[in-house]
Amino acid sequence: MTIFPQAGYIHPDEYFQSVEVVAGDVLGVDVVHSWEFNTSLPIRSIVFPYLVSWLPFYMERNYLQNERNGFIPPYFLFIGPRLIVFLLSLINDYCLYSTCYIYGQNYKARLMIFASSYVAIIYGTRTLSNTFEMTLTSLVLYFVAEAMCHTDQVLYQNDYLQDKLKEARNIAERVRISRLRSKLPNHTLRQCPLLGAVLALGIFVRPTLLVFAAPAVFFWLRRGPHTKSEVSSSIFSALPHAHFHIRAAALAGCAILMSIPLLVLDTRYYNSFLTHVDDLLPVVATPFNFIIYNSRSSNLENHGIHPRWLHVLVNIPLLYGPLGIFALLGLSRFIWNIVCCRWARLPRSDSATALMLSSLVVPLLILSLVPHQEPRFLLPLTFPIVFLYAQEIRSNTTWARVRKKIPHIWVLFNVVFGLFYGFVHQGGIMSASAELANRVTDFRLIPWDISEVHVFTSHSYPIPQHVLQLHPGRIRRKVKFHEMGSMNMSAVVGGIESVYKSRSKLRGGTLAYLILPGVLEEALCEEVLHSSLEVELQWSHWPHLSLEAPFAWQTKGFLREGTKGTGNPCSVAHSELSLKDKIVRMSSLLMYRVFSTCKKNEVCLSKRAM
Repeated sequence: MTIFPQAGYIHPDEYFQSVEVVAGDVLGVDVVHSWEFNTSLPIRSIVFPYLVSWLPFYMERNYLQNERNGFIPPYFLFIGPRLIVFLLSLINDYCLYSTCYIYGQNYKARLMIFASSYVAIIYGTRTLSNTFEMTLTSLVLYFVAEAMCHTDQVLYQNDYLQDKLKEARNIAERVRISRLRSKLPNHTLRQCPLLGAVLALGIFVRPTLLVFAAPAVFFWLRRGPHTKSEVSSSIFSALPHAHFHIRAAALAGCAILMSIPLLVLDTRYYNSFLTHVDDLLPVVATPFNFIIYNSRSSNLENHGIHPRWLHVLVNIPLLYGPLGIFALLGLSRFIWNIVCCRWARLPRSDSATALMLSSLVVPLLILSLVPHQEPRFLLPLTFPIVFLYAQEIRSNTTWARVRKKIPHIWVLFNVVFGLFYGFVHQGGIMSASAELANRVTDFRLIPWDISEVHVFTSHSYPIPQHVLQLHPGRIRRKVKFHEMGSMNMSAVVGGIESVYKSRSKLRGGTLAYLILPGVLEEALCEEVLHSSLEVELQWSHWPHLSLEAPFAWQTKGFLREGTKGTGNPCSVAHSELSLKDKIVRMSSLLMYRVFSTCKKNEVCLSKRAM
C-alpha cells in the first residue's frame, strides 16, 4: 500500500509541514514555506520533517537526479518519505505486541485489529506529525507498562525473600537469603533514559504529546511505593514516597538533556546566518511558541471552531468505526461505575488496564475542551483503544446475531474508509502535480516561447510544489500558483482574466491552467461563455472527491442537457457525454488549459462587461 502509492490526500499538512520544507533545503527547488516555519516565530520544529524526508531526498538527489538530467520521477518523491514513516509505524506493532506479551494478553487478536485498521494502513503511512506522535505515544505506553511489570516482579520477589528471611532458622540461611535480596535488579529508574528521550522528542514534534503521555508518566512515577517491601525498606522507611520524587527529578533531567540538542538544531536552522556558537541567541523554542500560539482563541478561530462534543461523537467513530463504538460504550460503563460508587468493578489502580484507560480518558477530555478538533488529533489514542477493546470485535459476550456480523462490519468499514482516504479524497492532486511536473519541463507540451505558466486551483487542496522540481535559475519559465479556495466560478474566471490582462504587454507568452473538480465543469463552461477566455480539457484523473466542492445536486445542470447551440465547445462536449461518462467526469479532477481570445497588446473587455 505504500509502494503502490496512495493517491488520496488527507490534509495539506502531510506535505506542507514536512516534505515540502525539506525538499527546498535538500533538492534546492522552489517550495512553499508554510507560516508555521517562519523565522520570526516558528511553531514547528524542524526535527520531524528532516527525520522522515532528509534520507530519501538525499539519496534521490545523488542517485536519481544525476542520472535523469536533474529530474526525479515524482513517484519517488512521494513514496520516499512515506517509506520512512511506514518503517517508523512498525514501532506501534512492536509496542502493542510486547505490552500484550508481558501482561499475558491475547496479542494476536489485537495485532490483527490494529493491522486491519485503516488508521494504521492510511494514516500510519502519511507524513503527518500526528502519525509520528501516535508512534511516540505507543513507545511511552510500552516503556511505562514494562517498567510497571518489572517493578511488580522485583517487589514480589523481594517480599517473598523477606518472608523467607524472617522464617530462617540459622545464620547461614539468613546470609544466603540476604545475598539473594541484594542481587535483585534496581527498578526505581527503569526505562528512565528512554522515556525521557521519547518525551523530549515528542514535545518538539508536537507539544500535545504532553497530554497523551501525562497519565502514563504519572503511573511510571507512582509505581510500587505503596507495597510493604518499599515501606519497610531500610533506605526509604522514613520517606515512603521518596521514589516518586527521585523518579521525577531523574526523568526531568533525562528529558532536559535530550531537549538541548533539539533546541540547538532548531535554533541553528532558523538562525542559519549565525556562524559562532556564542551567537545562538535568541534561542528558538518551538514547543513554547506552539503553546503560546494555540493558547489564544483568536488564532484557533482562523483554523475553525468546532463543538466540544465533536471528538467524542464524530471523530472517534469516524476513525475507529465499530471499535470506536465499543470504546465509547466502555467509557460510559466506566463513568457509570464511578457515579454509582461500584469500586469493585473498576480496574486495579496499578494494572495495565488502568494505565490504558487513563491514557484514553484524560487526553480525550482535555482535547475535547479545545475548540479546534480534527480526527487526526486523536491518532495517539489508537494504542489504548486497541489494547482495551480489540477483543470486543470477536467477543462471545455480545448478542449472538450481532456478534457474527461485527467482524464483517469491521472489515467493510475499514475497506470503505481506506479506499476513501487512501485513493478518493482529493485523489487527483498527486497525479495533477506529477502531470504539471512533466509539462513545465517538456517544451513539446508547452511551447518554448511561453515564459510564464499560471496554475489556478479551485475547490481543492493546494498542490505540493516540490514535485514540480522548479530549480531557481535553471528553469527558464516561471510557474506561479493561484489558490482560489472555495470562491465561486465567476471569481475564478475573473482572476484568470486579470492575469492575462496584466501580462498582455509583457515580453513572452503566458499560459494558464485551471485545476478543479469535475462537479464544477458546467459552472465553468457557463462562466467562460461570458468571458474573454476559452478552455480546453487537457487531462483528467478518476477518482477524485473534494469535500470543498459543492455536491452534484447543488450545481446547475446536473445530468441534464448542456447548453447546445450556445457556441461554447466546453458545454457542447459535456452535453454529448453519456450518463455513465457524466458521472465519471463529475467524480474526476480536471485540468483545463485556458486561452485568452484577446490579441497581444489589445485592450480586451470581458463579455460580461459588454
